[in-house]
Amino acid sequence: MPRLHAPTESGEPASVEPATSNATFSRLPSLTGMRFIAALLVFATHISANRLFASRATDDGLAAVLGRTGWLGVSFFFVLSGFILTWSARPADTVRGFWRRRIVKIYPNHLVTLVAALALMAAVGQTIRPSATAANLLLLNTWVPVVDIYDSPNGLSWSLCCELAFYLAFPLLHRLVVRIPSTRLWVWTAAVGLLVIAVPFLARALPTAPVTPWAADIPFWHYWLAYSLPPVRMLEFVLGILVARTVLTGRWAGPGPVTATLLTLAAYSVMTVAPAEFAMAAVPAVPLALLIAAIATADITGAPSPLRSAAMVRLGELSFAFYMVHELIIRYGLRALGHHWSTAGGLALTAGLFSASLGCAWLLHRYVEVPAMRRWGSRRRPAPAAADVPPPRATARQGPAPGPGHSGAGPSLTGRPEPLPCARASYRGSCPPAATSSPHDKEQSCPRQPRAAPSSPPARSPSPPPAKE
Repeated sequence: MPRLHAPTESGEPASVEPATSNATFSRLPSLTGMRFIAALLVFATHISANRLFASRATDDGLAAVLGRTGWLGVSFFFVLSGFILTWSARPADTVRGFWRRRIVKIYPNHLVTLVAALALMAAVGQTIRPSATAANLLLLNTWVPVVDIYDSPNGLSWSLCCELAFYLAFPLLHRLVVRIPSTRLWVWTAAVGLLVIAVPFLARALPTAPVTPWAADIPFWHYWLAYSLPPVRMLEFVLGILVARTVLTGRWAGPGPVTATLLTLAAYSVMTVAPAEFAMAAVPAVPLALLIAAIATADITGAPSPLRSAAMVRLGELSFAFYMVHELIIRYGLRALGHHWSTAGGLALTAGLFSASLGCAWLLHRYVEVPAMRRWGSRRRPAPAAADVPPPRATARQGPAPGPGHSGAGPSLTGRPEPLPCARASYRGSCPPAATSSPHDKEQSCPRQPRAAPSSPPARSPSPPPAKE
């Protein structure tokens, strides 16, 4: 079972520490593995939507079973994004540093896939609309309820518009959520869940014309408000933040992974028959939040998890790139190879499109995403805290040393003084690499540590011994 840290000065539990000393479990590898499953759900929806089989009954059957799995996958990514960013937040981090890493994480892949989409459109003679391209380039297209602007060259980048809004708002949202007493977190989680459920009722009050070009049974205004508008989807992001805080403060009392998985499957069965406005997020969001917290808790406690395998973690690391390229490959692959395939031929073609998507995802991850993160997206390690390293003596050439917690790097992400560095024994004094969240996130995820009790300073020696490795 997770072990609570000592209470903070306010009396609230600080965080949860794994019962095991293995740092692997603090990285939440099972959630990384889950990311690829979510990306695969989006892939399945786009395969079924393109109706590549000659048999209408086959196409209809696939659409009935897989047609809304993409909505489930996207909702998972949005809730997971809030969870992981909260899990990995550090008081010593600065707002500007956080924003820099988030933009570096999503924008290079977005820029490359946008250029690829424009090249493919030009190659097949499709019209390139400057207004839609400019809005897409700046990740603003989902804010505009105009089909010709919303329908961007690389359609899947609509979710990046939402993620960018999440990242910009996260420092403020996190600062507000950490002020909620741990005993009230479940109340706030339930309230946000109810707001998510209320959105479809508001959407259905909007005009029913025009219809959505790529989903003719859904009015565009309903689709835009319930599915694409960033402030609305931010409710799922906040749900993830609240659930993460519940786990970190040791207040998690939800279902285990098996029960949470069954609840999610039940939610999807409801999604297949519910009105589209409800199926997009209102039905799956809360079960997915429970599932994410349950899987994270399993990693914290070291419970067995098939999602923690090396293969699943590696696929999870590729999930953002896979998400960004697969729809282009499906769309233009079928444009070149045609539709109306036999069952065997369609399955083989699906396997080929999946393999091509995975191969291109590896290239994008290896040669764009990883180099960009290494160059501009690394977390700058704060200077050692004053409690660990005695301040230098003031001399004639040197003014007094900065006070504790001073870094000169601007306001911190949480607005609190910088804590002692993470010093769990198994981490050898540094935080391990992180689990990653939405397909777009990769942050460090070592749980926060309590401030050590004051102790008498050690006697000075002319030559202090080197730090232990």
